[in-house]
Amino acid sequence: MIKTPCEIVLWDFLPALRRELVKAMIKKGVKRKDVARTFGITESAVCLYLKHKRGSGFKFDKNTRKQIEESAMRIIESKNKNAIVFELCRLCLMLKKQKAFCSLHQKENPELIDCDLYKTIC
Repeated sequence: MIKTPCEIVLWDFLPALRRELVKAMIKKGVKRKDVARTFGITESAVCLYLKHKRGSGFKFDKNTRKQIEESAMRIIESKNKNAIVFELCRLCLMLKKQKAFCSLHQKENPELIDCDLYKTIC
C-alpha cells in the first residue's frame, strides 16, 4: 500500500515526537498524570510511550532530540495550554525543512522516488 507523506507524518512521525516529548518531560521530573493532562491522553498512553510500545516508527538524531528537550522545557514552563500545539508544529516544520521525512517516505514507497510530487516534497 502506498502511504502519502501526510500519512507518514500522522502515523509514524507525530507519535514518535510525542514519545520523545513525554520522555523529556518525565526526565525533567514532571509526573505522569501531569504529562497525560498536558497531552490530553491517559496515563496508560504515557506508559506506552515510555516503553516504546507507541511512537517507535521514527528515530531522531542527536540535534533533533536536543530541540525536543528544549521544547519540553518550554511546555513545562508555559502557563499557556497552546504551548504543546505550538511546539509540536514548530518541531514538525523544522523537520520538514530538514527533509527528515524523506528517508522514511523513500523506505515506505520506493516506487515513488521518481514521481513529481516526491521530487517537490523531498
